[in-house]
Amino acid sequence: MSALVRRDPKFVAAALNALLAVMVLGIWVIFLFVGNPKNVSPADNLAYALRSAENSSRWFFMLLAALVLTSVALCIGYVSRLANSKCGSLTLLGISAAQAAAAAIFLPWPQAGLFIVPLYWCFLCWRQT
Repeated sequence: MSALVRRDPKFVAAALNALLAVMVLGIWVIFLFVGNPKNVSPADNLAYALRSAENSSRWFFMLLAALVLTSVALCIGYVSRLANSKCGSLTLLGISAAQAAAAAIFLPWPQAGLFIVPLYWCFLCWRQT
């Protein structure tokens, strides 16, 4: 663990955001591919989750899609040159904070806590620039 702590904060923030994206993608994989009736395809499940007016939990699936997209975008942002500038790293920190706040409001606390962890490394990245 001490080798991970001594790493560049940009690398750690990118890695943690990549892990968050994989975690939420795992939820999508389970929803789309596990336990479907014979006549229901993964595309049907996806359409039901995101576009069906009958689905009362549609907002939750949209949040999961947004969390995956923002986690991937943050991961790309931290490995690119965007995190090398003060303004860029502050922008990435703000997006990370907004993502953590949305997760804290809408997800169960164990998963929401995982979205808070990268904030420390995002803050260190901002301080280093």
